[in-house]
Amino acid sequence: MKIAILVSGQPRRYRNGFKDLKKWFLDRYDCDVYLHAWDAPEFHKYNFFDEGKLQHVYKTDNNTYDNLVDWYKPKAHLFEPAIKFDAADLKGPNNQRLNSQMGMWLSLKRAWDLMEESGIEYDLVIKTRYDLLFTHRVANNCPLLEDVTQYDPNVVHHFEYPPHWEMADQINDTFAVGGYDVMKTYCSVFTQMLRIIFVDPEYYDHYFDMFINETLLAQHLRNNKIQTKPIWHGFNGTRGIDGGCEIMR
Repeated sequence: MKIAILVSGQPRRYRNGFKDLKKWFLDRYDCDVYLHAWDAPEFHKYNFFDEGKLQHVYKTDNNTYDNLVDWYKPKAHLFEPAIKFDAADLKGPNNQRLNSQMGMWLSLKRAWDLMEESGIEYDLVIKTRYDLLFTHRVANNCPLLEDVTQYDPNVVHHFEYPPHWEMADQINDTFAVGGYDVMKTYCSVFTQMLRIIFVDPEYYDHYFDMFINETLLAQHLRNNKIQTKPIWHGFNGTRGIDGGCEIMR
């Protein structure tokens, strides 16, 4: 089985994230890695549930991007200057949130495009991020991670937030596994964002209070009739703890 792994976004905390990706995937399967990252001296993390206040500043160094190539050994990669998106009718933290969201989804699309340009046909596509960690408890209780060949190629398999988080109608956007066709739709969220924001502005204005990545992803997959399946309920998002990574416990 030939597997493509798409890693995208801000290259924060990549050292710890790479160790787990290597342990659970790169050392166990026939994988090609495709990297996209925004090239910037620092990245700002905002808390959009607290009036858009600055939460963390992650700094890159002179070795960051060389390390990404050296460690991940990607089939292809693209590091480009961070793009600032803007919408004239959005103000304050909403504008910053929009910029963050669009950068995230465009980065994923760029990684997908790199894979497409290779001309290689993959049986499985994995979407992940630089700062994602997995604990032993996840691997021991998640059959798909124990053996990623045990998947339905017509379904997007994703991590799920625990029930007490009360995040109904949302899909965790940190990690996904599926066949080529369903993952092509998954990785096209950026295109859908452009339609919602700039083609249907009334809908966007009405929906914006709930316009967060997980809601957008769930809606996008429903609109395209993509079947989804949660593969783990133990997600614990702990940015700022344990090295600032997203941890699957």
